[in-house]
Amino acid sequence: MHNLVIAGGGGLGKEVVWTVEQMNRDFSGLNRWKILGFIDDNPALREQQFMQLPVFGSPENVHLDPPLWFHCAIGDNRRRRQMVERCMRLGWHPLTVIHPSVLCSSENAFIDRGVYIGAGSIVNPDVKIKSFALINQRVAIGHDAVIEEFSQLNPGAQINGQCRVGVGAMIGSNASLHPGTTVGEYAVVGSNSQVVRDVPPGATVSGVPAQTVFLR
Repeated sequence: MHNLVIAGGGGLGKEVVWTVEQMNRDFSGLNRWKILGFIDDNPALREQQFMQLPVFGSPENVHLDPPLWFHCAIGDNRRRRQMVERCMRLGWHPLTVIHPSVLCSSENAFIDRGVYIGAGSIVNPDVKIKSFALINQRVAIGHDAVIEEFSQLNPGAQINGQCRVGVGAMIGSNASLHPGTTVGEYAVVGSNSQVVRDVPPGATVSGVPAQTVFLR
């Protein structure tokens, strides 16, 4: 049994608790996870209960015996990166959380540390999912796609073959990427959009076909 804390006392934190519980039902005793509680910078949550678990406050204020594992359940990509860096400096170990219902190809698919993949998602052959990416429920990722670190794919997103989603980029719910397209670093694709050409870094696109609505 391994001790685990979850960073982020919000809606995604609830989903992670549920997913870890499902993982525990499928794994043997040596690979089970005991959720000790949450860490969160919000002072209003400190020393409160969330999901019937304690909220310890900021990670620097947590005093738990090592080894300690963590999973960062913060939806904002930049804030998730900042929290991960703080937890790593404390020597905590990042946990990859994958719902047992996920269909993941055994044909060279690569999933890095700290990744979250929600229920009902599909990961095809030769996909690469980099560290701390957030893949929500019912996402389909086609062959040879690359999902870079700290990016986010929201529920129902369709990432077709040979696409690349850049560092910190966000793909909205039910959006789709045409095969071979690239979404740049920290770009945003609006919900229900259809991307047919590359999206520049920092841009926000929306619509069918997707058009630029903001360019940093």
